[in-house]
Parts: sequence; structure tokens; C-alpha cells
Amino acid sequence: MIEPIPEYTRHTLKALNVFINNDFEEYYYNSDTHYSGNNELTEDNLNISELSKKTTGYVGVKGGLSGLMFMDKNKLKKHKFQYTSVDMSRHCYWIELGMFLKITNWLLYGTEPDIIWNTALPSRLFYKIVIEAKYARR
Repeated sequence: MIEPIPEYTRHTLKALNVFINNDFEEYYYNSDTHYSGNNELTEDNLNISELSKKTTGYVGVKGGLSGLMFMDKNKLKKHKFQYTSVDMSRHCYWIELGMFLKITNWLLYGTEPDIIWNTALPSRLFYKIVIEAKYARR
């Protein structure tokens, strides 16, 4: 019989698991603005129609690509996303604007995106992408 894992150790293990799932990158934020959840490099909070008027940049999404793919469609239409023109390609939870717009058009209007998925995807996300592609082709 073993002792239960202490609360502190459980939280440490959960944090380590998140760190590993984020490809060993942390989410950078300004501690002064942590209450808002905004990254310190965020220039604006914009909805999809406002983002579609931009030509370059990165969009911050809670949960990254998985968070975007599993977001409720009604919330997706209204949600204000973090936006920056700074290169955030090496930071987790930031999606390049062009890819973000392709994915949101796919999720909202069924416009199948021309995306080369050149990254490792969790099985749950891979399954969601396959299911969305299947329904988009109908």
C-alpha cells in the first residue's frame, strides 16, 4: 500500500505534463497584465471579421490549434482573439494569421482549407480534423 500523492506534487506533475504537451515551451505573459490573460506582445483583441482585414501577423488562441478546432461555432464568431504582428511562430498558442483564417472559414462555412499539416498532432485533434474534412466533402 502506498501513500497518496501530495497536492503539491500533483500540481507539479500536471504543470510538467502541460509543458511537455506544449513542445517544451512556456506561455509568456506580463505578470502585470496576467489577470487579463493577454500576452505582453498582444497589440489588439480582434474578432474574425476584423482579423480577416489584416494581411500578416499571429493570432493567440487559448489552447492553440486544439483550442481553435474545438471552439463552439457560436463563440468562434463572437470571440475576440489576441493579435500581434510580432513573429510568434516559436511560441505555443499562437497561430499564423493565414492558417487561422483558413481554419475558421473551414469551421464556420465548410470551406475546406489548403493546409499542409506538417506538425505532430494529438490523436484527439487529428480525429477532429479528419471528421471535419469528411463533412466538408459532402
